[in-house]
Amino acid sequence: MRGALDARAAQRGWLCGRARRGWRRRGVVRALDTFAHEPRIQEFGCSVIGLVAEQGAAGKRAVVAAVPSLLRAVREQPVDVQREAISALWSVAAGALSVKAAIVKAGGAAGVVDVMAQHPASVELQEAGLGALSSLTYNGSHAVLLARDGGARRVAEAAMAAHPGPRVQTLGAKLLKALQDAAVPVEGSERTRQYRS
Repeated sequence: MRGALDARAAQRGWLCGRARRGWRRRGVVRALDTFAHEPRIQEFGCSVIGLVAEQGAAGKRAVVAAVPSLLRAVREQPVDVQREAISALWSVAAGALSVKAAIVKAGGAAGVVDVMAQHPASVELQEAGLGALSSLTYNGSHAVLLARDGGARRVAEAAMAAHPGPRVQTLGAKLLKALQDAAVPVEGSERTRQYRS
């Protein structure tokens, strides 16, 4: 028992030391991949990735390689880690269109929708999910995909119904507006021509 606790402490110390010495994308991503069954390391690693992504364009470019690790955490980890991973995805998705495309291509939007549907009582998870999905809708083609699927609309409406707080309401309304705008073709636009062909 003591040996297992010492091993976990060493693993956490290794990751914390990596983060303290500055952002080393490969080190944190490698830790997330290596210690995939250690929820505390996953939670901390997702948090570090989210913080780096909030450091501007350079930070967002630096964490693109972490998208698969974040999505694995969204799909496989306990709810606290899922919340942290979705929050990190929100920060990462607020970047360039190539980052949004990487997230959508890897199934990030569907993963967020699934987790939000599984944990409707978690206010923080719902907020992070609405924010991540809203960030993904800034690209018109991704918004169209989310609007066609309908899952994002369902979880947004459910979150807004279950959580009357202003943050969920604001994020939910923003997402629903983006989905509505994406679903309604504007006459004469490129999107209208795509729907008719």
